[in-house]
Amino acid sequence: MAAPTAHRDGSFELLIHPVPNAFAEDVRPVRAECFRVLRPGGVLLADFMNPLYFLFNHEAPGAGAPLFVKYPLPYSDPANPDPAIRVCWRQSGLAAEFSHSPEAQIGRQLAAGFVLTALYEDGGSDDITPLNRYTPRYVAVSAMKRA
Repeated sequence: MAAPTAHRDGSFELLIHPVPNAFAEDVRPVRAECFRVLRPGGVLLADFMNPLYFLFNHEAPGAGAPLFVKYPLPYSDPANPDPAIRVCWRQSGLAAEFSHSPEAQIGRQLAAGFVLTALYEDGGSDDITPLNRYTPRYVAVSAMKRA
């Protein structure tokens, strides 16, 4: 996702980029590649997880467990302060997750040359995390490549 692709510059009019930045350690090359393959006037629809999601515990949300601050931000599975979590992540074979600040997500989109045209926040199921009762879990943006 962050590596240059075989697509020519300006190959697309629309890119839909749903939540993949949670799996990218650095969003700058991702945003640069999106900008490169979009045509002038093209639109990027991207969403990302609210970085607050990574700050809290999410154990047993169905049991009504209270939220408490558990991890420092920015969050990273490979650098998780809990060694048991790091071992569990390595053994799981799952992709590493990373949090990114709004500055990293939106600011680097703007720095790549995009113009923000819309912003939307969305929650999700309380069955996944009680955080949904307090703040949206996702942020979605529409951005246009300057013509």
